Amino acid sequence: MIDQFPNPEDNFALYKAIVAHKYGQIRFGSLEVLGLFDRVADPDPVLDLFALIEDARMERHLAEEMGGLGTLMEGLKEQSLRERPDPAGLAEKEQKMEALFRLSLDSVADLSSFSAGVTEWVISCKAEMLHLIGNGSAPVDSARLALRMLDGLNGADGPYRKIDAVPYRGRLNLPSVLRTLKG
Repeated sequence: MIDQFPNPEDNFALYKAIVAHKYGQIRFGSLEVLGLFDRVADPDPVLDLFALIEDARMERHLAEEMGGLGTLMEGLKEQSLRERPDPAGLAEKEQKMEALFRLSLDSVADLSSFSAGVTEWVISCKAEMLHLIGNGSAPVDSARLALRMLDGLNGADGPYRKIDAVPYRGRLNLPSVLRTLKG
């Protein structure tokens, strides 16, 4: 049972978004490339980068294919943006992930509260993300971009903290997905 919201209508909308997101991951092959990351020493950062990029790519296709669901997901993304933490207290690495997360929810998200160095790096990533999302790309393209972006993230100061996902997106559990895909 989903009870994130006070009324049943909103909880049912969240349920529909969860199901649509999982359908999209299967329909558009999002899970098929996760084996590319099983040899990465610390897979959490690259999995989060991949999820941000791939979710935006896959959700664009979902919205084109199932119009009304796109509207539903946009509402949930807007709500998630309103609940994001203030980046001022975050370390550089956390700021980079937070800014990328915001861009994955809204390509014109306000980045003015992030440091100049973070904003500069994220703007360069944004151009690649938007190009990938809008050009008939495949999950392997999202994986390659995530691996390229990992270098910029790993060079940043501070610890890595997993980002809080949008409620309908959930988190990728690499060992579980790989076990399932291998049968």
